[in-house]
Amino acid sequence: MRNVLIVSLDNDTHPTCLSIDEKGNANCVKNNKNWQTIRWTLSGKAAHGSFKAQTRTKPGFAWAPFRKPPTGIFSDPVLRHGDTVLTLAVLNDYKGDPGSIQTKGEFIYQLSVTVDGKTYQSILKPGARVPKTRTTTNPRIKNT
Repeated sequence: MRNVLIVSLDNDTHPTCLSIDEKGNANCVKNNKNWQTIRWTLSGKAAHGSFKAQTRTKPGFAWAPFRKPPTGIFSDPVLRHGDTVLTLAVLNDYKGDPGSIQTKGEFIYQLSVTVDGKTYQSILKPGARVPKTRTTTNPRIKNT
């Protein structure tokens, strides 16, 4: 699977937050008529934790309130393997036809993980610059 993102704790930030490794463009979803899957996997010290349930106040996966995607591009997130893996189906089939959903773009999200009873999250900041490979701020899915 090409779209696998590794999630770890970033102890260099204060407070500690989640870091999502986007190396190799793992966050990029190419144009395709079929649904594709993105998978987030916990690693390092975060591997002892779990993604928070979607029904919780800080759910395991949430769209940034300042940049929600149009309906019909993404499935609901699914927790797997004892809640240590989160998956999301993506449809990126935009052809430019009148009336079709614009599936291309960058869609910012936030992750929440519990490790040893404490909740850690990726950071949301409207307008913040985002590093190219490893990010704690404004992680995104890029439909290209």
